[in-house]
Amino acid sequence: MSYVASGQYSGIVIYVDNPIEVHGSHVNGTLKPALFPRVYDDQMNLIIDMRMVQPESINRDGMVNYYHTSQIDKIHSRVGEVPLYVHAKALFGVHSTDMVVTDRAARKMKADSHTLSLITRGRIAIVSSFSLR
Repeated sequence: MSYVASGQYSGIVIYVDNPIEVHGSHVNGTLKPALFPRVYDDQMNLIIDMRMVQPESINRDGMVNYYHTSQIDKIHSRVGEVPLYVHAKALFGVHSTDMVVTDRAARKMKADSHTLSLITRGRIAIVSSFSLR
């Protein structure tokens, strides 16, 4: 058990460097946008999955929005003015669509009912220098 500061965040922003390590390998890869990406912690516990997001939110806005680093000023429409910022430490999955975050970042995302509600409402943005091609 360890203390993790929580706050009244308005959304979650996950930064993904490109290239970034592919979990379990010694190669780097590039994030591939997906309709339903997953987020895991260091121990490969599932942190965010499409089953955690309300179907109404998925139908209205999608599970997550992807933004290029040049569009950083546009993320607030998705995640509000005071989002929780975390960094992905690796990619995961056959097509490098899923992300791995540190255990500390995972604890922040699951710290309390308010931050959990950000996941259920789909208030998640993924920011990277990926190409949508």
